[in-house]
Amino acid sequence: MKVKSIGIDKVVAGHILSLKEDGQSVIVVRARKELRTLFKEAIRKQIYEKTDAENQYDAIFEYFKSMDGGEAFDNEVFKTLEGIKSYLHQGVIFCIDGKKLEDYVMTNCSRLCALFVSGKLGGEFVDGTDLMVCESEKGKIVIDWERSSERIRTKCGERPLTVVSGGYARSGDGYTTKIGRGGADLMTTAIGSVLGAEVVEFYTTVDGILGIPEMTYEEAAHLSSSENGPIFPPAMWPAIKADIPIVIRNILNPSFGGTLVSSKPVSRPEGTFTGIVCSRDLGLITVYGSGLLGSVGISSTLFTALSEAGVNIRFISQSSAEYSISIAVRKEDEPRAINAIKGMVTSGQYLTFNDIFYLAKDVAIISVCGSAMKNVPGVSGKIYSALGDAGISIIAASQGGEEFSISLVVDSADADKALEVLGKVGC
Repeated sequence: MKVKSIGIDKVVAGHILSLKEDGQSVIVVRARKELRTLFKEAIRKQIYEKTDAENQYDAIFEYFKSMDGGEAFDNEVFKTLEGIKSYLHQGVIFCIDGKKLEDYVMTNCSRLCALFVSGKLGGEFVDGTDLMVCESEKGKIVIDWERSSERIRTKCGERPLTVVSGGYARSGDGYTTKIGRGGADLMTTAIGSVLGAEVVEFYTTVDGILGIPEMTYEEAAHLSSSENGPIFPPAMWPAIKADIPIVIRNILNPSFGGTLVSSKPVSRPEGTFTGIVCSRDLGLITVYGSGLLGSVGISSTLFTALSEAGVNIRFISQSSAEYSISIAVRKEDEPRAINAIKGMVTSGQYLTFNDIFYLAKDVAIISVCGSAMKNVPGVSGKIYSALGDAGISIIAASQGGEEFSISLVVDSADADKALEVLGKVGC
């Protein structure tokens, strides 16, 4: 038994016949960016601008029709879009929460993609919201794994081919809700874990993880951490827990065997890197001053304030003198992060007006990773020397205690050059 994941758009639609298996399999389907954007534009028009969204719905229909799913599928698309328009109209009248309306629409986007795949491959469609059960706790989605596992076994355990719409669950009050970033990935590994799959396969449009044939779970988690990583690292944990191998393939390039991710150690020359990734469009916020010195709980308070503001922290570095803390956040999160820190100052309880903070805009994080780096003296020295010789300034740095990952913050203008330089160092 295999469990697979695929994102659908016009380009991928012509290649899905390669997903067909002789044995039992489950395919989790989501929409790729181009389709999601079309649906989100219709949402913006109808819910928030309260204007005519017919052009947007026409564009969605034509997009699906161009995928050549057949007359029955085209009719289902038309019926679904009519239902969405009516539901949103009623939702606006009765002031239903906008987030619930959005999730309803995007669930149907995922559902139509899954129906397209099931029609092409002759599989049995299962609505993913009927599999995953969740509740909201303190603004976060928490999955009820016991109930979800039972539903997965009941609805996906017997059929030769099951096609599941991915990324969305159903809450206790009956509303559909987005599981979160990487929700379809998490559903895929969860289904694989529950059903005891021999392998979980992710079909993407890139050659695995940096074109590397094999790596460990830990290396994959580090090397997929960038915004454009082929798999969301936290979504791997059900497969890791069950020790199920993960294969990441390029559906547009079947000649590439993919990247095999497993618990099996990979032999590499001592001191070499497995891979290097870059995360861009970030800002680095540094808080420093006497108020941090010897203040028990200051880090916890800072991170809690940022969490409550909905800010995702991509990088952390703290000086051993307890005088400064640096964090990297996405550009869109910068205003909320700054306001959260200002709130700590004005509360008069944690930071003082003698403490200051500054924002270094437009930085990138270069992450070097590899199990062969562990316990090898001089690796950090090679990295810093190479960047120094190339005239690249390191703004901040952090090394994981597991000794096979080093993250460096550099100016975005230096990112490509840093990747080139470090690629030669780690060969």
